[in-house]
Amino acid sequence: MTELETALAYLHHLMAQPVQEAERQAAGRLLVDSIGCALGGLHDEVTVRTLRAMSPQADGVGILGHMTRLRPADALLVHGAAIRCMDFNDVFSRRNNHHPSEFVVPIVLALAEKGKWTGARTIEATALGYRIFLAMGEMWEGLLGRGWAPASTLGRSTAAALVGLLQDQPDDVVINAMAIATITAPTLGVVFKGELSHTKSLVNGMAARAGWEAVELAAAGITGPRDAFEGTAGFDQMSGGAFIPPDQDGPMLTAADVSLKAYPTVFMTHTAIAAAIQLSDQVRGPLRRIRVHAPEKVVTMAAAESRWRISTREAAQFSLPLAVATALMNGACGIAQLTPERLNAPDVKAALSVMETAVEPRWSGYEGGRVEVELDDGQSLSAEILAAPGHPANPMTEAQVLEKFVALASESFGEERALRIAKAVESLASAPSIEAIMEATRG
Repeated sequence: MTELETALAYLHHLMAQPVQEAERQAAGRLLVDSIGCALGGLHDEVTVRTLRAMSPQADGVGILGHMTRLRPADALLVHGAAIRCMDFNDVFSRRNNHHPSEFVVPIVLALAEKGKWTGARTIEATALGYRIFLAMGEMWEGLLGRGWAPASTLGRSTAAALVGLLQDQPDDVVINAMAIATITAPTLGVVFKGELSHTKSLVNGMAARAGWEAVELAAAGITGPRDAFEGTAGFDQMSGGAFIPPDQDGPMLTAADVSLKAYPTVFMTHTAIAAAIQLSDQVRGPLRRIRVHAPEKVVTMAAAESRWRISTREAAQFSLPLAVATALMNGACGIAQLTPERLNAPDVKAALSVMETAVEPRWSGYEGGRVEVELDDGQSLSAEILAAPGHPANPMTEAQVLEKFVALASESFGEERALRIAKAVESLASAPSIEAIMEATRG
């Protein structure tokens, strides 16, 4: 069997496993959170400009917050941008780092509208989508180290598999779709480095769109190289990635393994942010010294020299020092605190001027953060967080997810209407379709 055939066999195994209630509830929370992120990102310039670039299609699928209808592949790009633009959507990190919602939720929304799915089926498809996305994300390693962006790199073939399987396409169509998507898969990691561009918010949506279009091509009879991964000059050889055959007897990754975000910043900064917020009420007067401890990967990536000179929200979201300074001075690190005015406020700049970061050898991966503050009067403060709010080991409650949803939706719709939209989303499990959600957000 080729690697594509091995992967597809495992995905069929996952699709055959019943969705248990705990997984269904987790998928429902992720769906609520993702739609909230999309509504919060409606007026972001990336979303607005992306929508403007698309051609309306009268018989297409709906776009959250708009009367416009687009062909499904284009809708994936717009919804992916809206969900991602604030960097507030869910995250999963193990062998690779991923934002599953940018793929799963736009694909499920498009298929649910086209297929007139019930709300219950939509939630179940979301659960299955997370299974597929997480499984494919764990089947290759070494991509991040070679400079690729793993989520969008693996997301093209994953999106093709997800669209094909949720449409009950024949295996031959799914295999060819995955192959077609794979041959243009590697996405350059530079999109997340240095001075960030708009495409940082678009690359995963672009991968999802490529997967959808690959299924359309395969369904029309177009074939792709079945050895797209392991063949000569194939994905593995050219990207440097290594295939890890899945273990059908091993534990299954599900929506319950995905972290929600309590802060609109790159996830690796969240434990340190939480520690800083814990100390913020005790910070009074001038600060003599701030020391931020984090895992080596976090310090290397989020506290590099370029991360200390920040003026935009997008850049601040990737900066450990600025996120901690913002949290410490404001007692919060949300959209309101990441405006250029607050990022350049005198108190935030003063905190940065006395801050240093240090690698904590006890921690590996991306979890763990400790903030130590020495006040000008000699008093010392310290807080340590091992699992960020929203992590499966420290989950957000349904009330917290709803509060985040309303706060995000209120930016576009006002609080009263945001609450009505939230009610429609929360009632999805018993709804005859997703139309109530789309209707509640139109205009």
